[in-house]
Amino acid sequence: MAAPTSSNRKVLGRLSLPERNFVAEALRTETVGGVLLLVAAIAALIWANTPIKESYESVRDFHIGPGSLGLDLSLQHWAADGLLAIFFFVAGIELKRELVAGDLRDPKAAALPVIAALCGMAVPALVYTLVNTVGGGSTDGWAVPTATDIAFALAVLAVIGTSLPSALRAFLLTLAVVDDLFAIMIIAIFFTNDLNFAALGGAVLGLARRRGPRPRGLLAAAPQGSTRLVHLRSAGPGHLGPDVQQRRPRHHRRCRHGPDAALPQGGGRAALPR
Repeated sequence: MAAPTSSNRKVLGRLSLPERNFVAEALRTETVGGVLLLVAAIAALIWANTPIKESYESVRDFHIGPGSLGLDLSLQHWAADGLLAIFFFVAGIELKRELVAGDLRDPKAAALPVIAALCGMAVPALVYTLVNTVGGGSTDGWAVPTATDIAFALAVLAVIGTSLPSALRAFLLTLAVVDDLFAIMIIAIFFTNDLNFAALGGAVLGLARRRGPRPRGLLAAAPQGSTRLVHLRSAGPGHLGPDVQQRRPRHHRRCRHGPDAALPQGGGRAALPR
């Protein structure tokens, strides 16, 4: 894909048609998207750990949206509940294609990445718990090493995936998606203070209705989707990840000794931007 040659034009002026086509084609390329995500994450990590980190926090906590609709949310909230929902939708579509018509349509082939994902969750959690138990540390963060950040996993896969066999790509995609889904379930069950099982049951019933005849058109499907979202929202599961300050497991044991006992909050460690 060769970049079009351009003549002199105004700064921030309208691109010509060949240049617009070039930019659109580049943005559709998975490799470009993966590189942009990794570069943005590195830039945010550096920004959040510099003397001007207050500016990062102010941007992160900036609220925008119609307050009358209850959508006056922070940019962090929009990214976590809005953009990530679209991301999981796209990842789910690709995974479904692999399970229906791709390399994972054989149940035996699909079982292998699922087993690998479960083992990839259990082993890090056991190692974390064992090390902290022997060292006298706190085991409250046992769920943290179980999660595979699917966004970064797929970004790396997009960068290097062009040279990988399709079967290996499908395996890694399934492993990342299944690992992340089970990690979300762990967070929702163990790191939520008030879990409304009645609301969760309503969401499950809404999903079960999809096994029957499905409505056609947006207006017909919107009520079912809205009902499931309302029930999930009312259920109250943690959705961003375990926050050691706000969400603790129900069997919490406060750390009073160990190598981290004398450290202040986040003492000496780079804070990952959220």
